[in-house]
Amino acid sequence: MPTPQKNPQPTSGQLLNGSTGAEKLARRHPSARTCCGLRLPGALRRRLRGGAGGSAEEGSMAVEMAVLAPAIGLLIGFVIAAGRLSVSQGIVQAAAVDSARMASISRTATAAQAAARSGAEASLQGQPNTCSSYTVQANTAGFAQRVGVPAQVEVTVECTVPLADLIPGLPGSKTITKTAISPLDTYRERTQ
Repeated sequence: MPTPQKNPQPTSGQLLNGSTGAEKLARRHPSARTCCGLRLPGALRRRLRGGAGGSAEEGSMAVEMAVLAPAIGLLIGFVIAAGRLSVSQGIVQAAAVDSARMASISRTATAAQAAARSGAEASLQGQPNTCSSYTVQANTAGFAQRVGVPAQVEVTVECTVPLADLIPGLPGSKTITKTAISPLDTYRERTQ
């Protein structure tokens, strides 16, 4: 009775069917073994196969990312800060216009001051990351004009926009100041 033969163990570089990885690669990618009729060096062939190449550039991708990641993070932070400032300027301008309009329809200068503050508060309320603090100044000198003389109310809203939460080391805040003017009704009674 014939003795059963053991399956021969593949030698280093051989696959189970007896062919080498390079031969298999060459069958799949004929250009992997040679380039323009020249035989490629062994290290390059191993690199193409995905094996250990021993190249001096191994790990350079991790180093490049370690250098670029903070720079990209700072760039994104500056873009967000610029966006926050741009949006805040529009919101503060709208608050100044609303405040001036509310002050101009008041009958007295004292009521106009209160209306300007409440108009700014209503406009800025519920706006996330817009103003950490704000002040409202209303110039109500127009109420001293007699009826029939054109007059106006000027309201200035000053808002402090927080920036320190975006990028460490960035100045803590930026102050935005916007002014709006609204005319008083020329023929309506008004008192100082």
